[in-house]
Amino acid sequence: MEGIRSPSEPAAAHEPLPAPSRSRAVLAVRAVESLLAATSSRMPSVDELALASGMPRRSLERAFRTVVGMSPAEYVRHRALAEARRLLLEPSSPGDKAVTRVAAACGFWHLGRFAAYYRRAFGETPSQTLKRASIAPPVRPTTS
Repeated sequence: MEGIRSPSEPAAAHEPLPAPSRSRAVLAVRAVESLLAATSSRMPSVDELALASGMPRRSLERAFRTVVGMSPAEYVRHRALAEARRLLLEPSSPGDKAVTRVAAACGFWHLGRFAAYYRRAFGETPSQTLKRASIAPPVRPTTS
């Protein structure tokens, strides 16, 4: 019969893998989050993420799209950009912080790409964020 293969026949190379179950996808994302927490100063490759999750790369891609709505690479970049923004906005003495150091600390080695990703994500350049943070008065907690 056409379109049906016997269990002994190998699957065609172009035949897509089945999508991982929702619970398996969530477990894979959690495994990746654990790896990211342990390697905060660099961005692991998608192959490293797949190894950590115990899933093939394509299955991991589908799991991420199902659970977080983006690819693993986009997710890693998003987390790194959020951390860079947090560091840039963190109060410090003038001159203590440089965009270059923050970018490197978050795993970005190509500063032009970092600045472009950052601007796309936050609507301003990293240096604008840093400048704005250095002029803003410190937020003091209110007491009741």
